[in-house]
Amino acid sequence: MEIPHTAIIIATKNRPNILAETLRSVGRQLQGGNRIYVSVSSLEDAPDGDFAEGVIVLVGPPGGSAQRNTAIRQVPPDVEYIAFFDDDIELHPSYLEHAVSFLERHPDVVAISGIMIADGNISREAARALLDQDTTWMSDPSLRDHGPHHILYACNAVIRAGPLRETMFDENLPLYSYGEDYDLSLRLKRFGRVGRLSNAVGVHLQTQTARVSGKRYGYAVVANNWYFIQKGVSHIAAPWSYVRFVVIVLKRLYMNFRSALSGQVQRDPWGQLQGNLLALADIIFGRSSPNRILDL
Repeated sequence: MEIPHTAIIIATKNRPNILAETLRSVGRQLQGGNRIYVSVSSLEDAPDGDFAEGVIVLVGPPGGSAQRNTAIRQVPPDVEYIAFFDDDIELHPSYLEHAVSFLERHPDVVAISGIMIADGNISREAARALLDQDTTWMSDPSLRDHGPHHILYACNAVIRAGPLRETMFDENLPLYSYGEDYDLSLRLKRFGRVGRLSNAVGVHLQTQTARVSGKRYGYAVVANNWYFIQKGVSHIAAPWSYVRFVVIVLKRLYMNFRSALSGQVQRDPWGQLQGNLLALADIIFGRSSPNRILDL
């Protein structure tokens, strides 16, 4: 079976060295002939030197959703599949081949994410070593689309281009676009199944950078989840969607408060807690919006 070429989109900001290594990983994919788009808000974030060869650099408005949409709009109409990778991911060479061939054989599936055999707190070198040793990619392909697996993991996803163009990412989610994968997954489900593919394998480094303040992140966790309910995007019906929202908020408040008291500073728990409370106040006074983090 001939596997169609895929457009690969990487949205990035202020991490050219990390991006360069991810481009190396993408370049090792067994499925060749793919178009690679790097979407940035400033040319300072673009790859340079040998890493720019064969890469289409696009400059547009900042933010995860906006940068991805900028690239989607430039993908030629004859491209059937569009893949999204974070700029700090390491992929097994078979990832795209397995993902696209599975979608070719299962027309009822509209989008997949792979399996991250490690997710965070791992170096690039360790990630490569782990993938060299892993045998998950050799397993027979199966799709898990229930429970926690029915939502795409936006650090890695392959989506049919037609439904994606009709759906797009929500640009009302600014900056790092917290929850954009939840929102997109549920809106894509009107076209088909969404899930996690067992033999599309990678490692997400989750490299920590000071790109977003704790206060902004804390605000987005609360405000974005409230926004999804208000626009009718939820995997459960009301009133359970509101119950879920309350549980999320209480859990975040507890986790941030506990982390702050324990002296943990890496993820700025005091800032997150302040953002949580600001978002709750905005909901109470009817002025909550994901875009409010731009004012914080």
